[in-house]
Amino acid sequence: MDIKQSFRYRIFCMALCTLTLLCIPACAADTLIARTISPASPVQGETVTVTLSLPPAFFGGVIEQLPEGFMFGGTSHPQNGMRQSGRTVIFAVTDEEQITYTVRVPPAGCGTITGEWENIGSRRSGNIPATVIATAGTDPASCGTGTRQSPGFGLPAAAIACLAAALIVLAWRRGR
Repeated sequence: MDIKQSFRYRIFCMALCTLTLLCIPACAADTLIARTISPASPVQGETVTVTLSLPPAFFGGVIEQLPEGFMFGGTSHPQNGMRQSGRTVIFAVTDEEQITYTVRVPPAGCGTITGEWENIGSRRSGNIPATVIATAGTDPASCGTGTRQSPGFGLPAAAIACLAAALIVLAWRRGR
C-alpha cells in the first residue's frame, strides 16, 4: 500500500467512525421512556394509573409534571426514592423496569402530563412525550398537547449521515 492509499484509508476510517458516533445517539434518543394511562378516558373525579416503562439498566431520575387541577395519589415506588412537591413528582431510579403512580382527575376538563429523564449511567437526558388526559365528554383537542421534542438529531440526520457514509465508501473505492 503506497502513501496515497494509506492516507485515503485513514481519512475513510476517521469519517466512518465520526458518522457512526453521530448516528447512534440520533437513533436512540427518542425512545427511552414511554408513559401509559389507564383508563385512557377517565370519568370525572376518577383515579387513573400512570405507568412509566423504563429501558434496561436505567440509573438516574425522572421528573413528572402534573397538569393544573390533577392530584398525585401515590406510588408503588419506594418512598425513599421519590419526592412530591405540588404538581411535580420526582423519582430516583435504580434499574427498575417501570414506575407506577396514581393521579386523581379533576371534576371536569383535561390536562397534559409532561416529564423529563436523566440517565447518569449513559450520560443522556431528554423529555418523555407529553400525555393528554381528558375526562369523558371533553374534547382532547381543546387540551393542547404541550409536546416537547427529545434531544438528538432524529431520523433525518441519521439518514443523511448514512448517505454520507455510503458516498465516502464509493469515493474511496473509485480512487483506488
